[in-house]
Amino acid sequence: GNLSEAASQLEFLSAIQMATGSTSEVEFLSALLAWKKDRDPLVHVEHLSQALDLHLKVIPTSFDGSLPGIIEANPEYMLTLVRELSEHWPVDPINGGEPQPPALSKASQLIDVIMQCSPGLLEARNFRARVNFLVGNMTAAKKGASSLVQDEPGFSECHLLMAQIQLHDQELVQAQSSLEMGLAHNFEVREWPLFNILRARTACQRG
Repeated sequence: GNLSEAASQLEFLSAIQMATGSTSEVEFLSALLAWKKDRDPLVHVEHLSQALDLHLKVIPTSFDGSLPGIIEANPEYMLTLVRELSEHWPVDPINGGEPQPPALSKASQLIDVIMQCSPGLLEARNFRARVNFLVGNMTAAKKGASSLVQDEPGFSECHLLMAQIQLHDQELVQAQSSLEMGLAHNFEVREWPLFNILRARTACQRG
């Protein structure tokens, strides 16, 4: 699209809202524009963090499973924010004692809310297991990934996550099998950077 025109419209919208303060949606649009236009990860994450904080201020603090509560919380929008933040997650677990990257810690906060609101969402469960892997909670990560593979074997993302965990544990044959399972369920996996990274690492370590 025309990024210059989008920037002008967003600037106009932001100016209108100066009196009342920004909204989550405006911050989200600012994040998208900053990433597409300048590829600046710091600005991208900063706007996403603002969008997250503003959204959490206007949704219920607890959920009773009612449809109105779920609609108000808008778990799909929250998942969209997590997807954008996940662009800046590391591939490997962070070292013990190191602070979590803001993109990871903010996403983890939001995933908790999504899981309270809609605990059955496959993508949210996969994100939770990925976060557990990246922060070094391998037991919870493996349990979450195994549960996803069992519940929805056609969900390719969970096979890639399982491959990550198995590769980390030096289970090379199992990791190769998980990659093949992910590819078998979705040929587009071949275009995903993570798949190619894991496949290359597995091949190198297997010799």
